[in-house]
Amino acid sequence: MAETKTSTYTQAPPLPSSTVALLINNFVLNTSRFLNSFVKSADEKLAGVSSKISNVETMMTILEAKLASVPDVDPGTSTSADASASASASAPAPASSTPQQEQGTNESDIAAPAAEAETAIVPAADPNQIAVSQHPDYSAFFKQLKVGAPLPAVQMKVAAAGLDPSMLEMEPDTMIPYDGGGEEEGEAE
Repeated sequence: MAETKTSTYTQAPPLPSSTVALLINNFVLNTSRFLNSFVKSADEKLAGVSSKISNVETMMTILEAKLASVPDVDPGTSTSADASASASASAPAPASSTPQQEQGTNESDIAAPAAEAETAIVPAADPNQIAVSQHPDYSAFFKQLKVGAPLPAVQMKVAAAGLDPSMLEMEPDTMIPYDGGGEEEGEAE
């Protein structure tokens, strides 16, 4: 039976060349229409994604500019100590005091909160360790988190800077090794 089918095909007349050309042209036309519509759809979607990415980049630039305009606020200092120091510096001295006493009082009032602020910022336990939020490589990123930037967005910025994004998941006062310069090498203990 198999021999009959092969002999049938060999004995059948060929299709006219106009029919073959019509079928091939139809196939090429349908395929090119499909590919053109696919490319158009993909191009529109990519343009939408590109627009969204540029919006995110613009928002991140604005956020970074806002963060840069915020004065550095150290987490260890209290605003009440600063307010009392400025109040004591601007308050008039009693009339019976001499200028030397007045000057000495103001300097000691101002120096005491400053010394407290320095000890609150930098712990003296180990000079080779620093709080992760105060590390020069990570402090700007912790400021972004403090202002309210989403953690995943800030982690992408950290990764783009060539740093370890998992450091942002630590508590800000976690101590990490610090060699005094360059990038951070070790993990927190």
